[in-house]
Amino acid sequence: RENTSLACTSCIAGTTPADDGSCKACSGADNLPISFMCVLIFSALCAVYYMTNKEDSATQGKAGLLIALSFGQMFVVFQQLSVLAQIQVRWPPPLSALLSFLKFVNFDLNMLSIECIAPLSPLARFAARVMLIVSIFIQLLLIHLAVVVFRDRGDWRVRA
Repeated sequence: RENTSLACTSCIAGTTPADDGSCKACSGADNLPISFMCVLIFSALCAVYYMTNKEDSATQGKAGLLIALSFGQMFVVFQQLSVLAQIQVRWPPPLSALLSFLKFVNFDLNMLSIECIAPLSPLARFAARVMLIVSIFIQLLLIHLAVVVFRDRGDWRVRA
């Protein structure tokens, strides 16, 4: 741990926080989670844009809306359950596995080993967590601009 950080919370450059509170050395495989997450988020956003940008939205069924609302509610429940993972209790194995998975839903950036790519201060880590939602909106805007420019040939009024 870096002894100049507040309460020795930061790891030395080239290491990432481990589950037990210590710091472990970064390996080549530590870049995979963040790369996979970026590709997964972008692919999901493209799929959502494709499903919502249909020709005639009035004739579409309501099943897609029901599925989207169900996933939204499931996401909220997962975030509420992830609060239980923050409590220092030894949970039995089925629940402990579920709670460790829910760390991902709780925007736990330590799970992505982001310190192996760029060491972040606690303030930068918080800003990255907050800006994650903003970056998703910017990606949706860029997807829309790409569709208008390439598919609609720059005509903003056309929906093909």
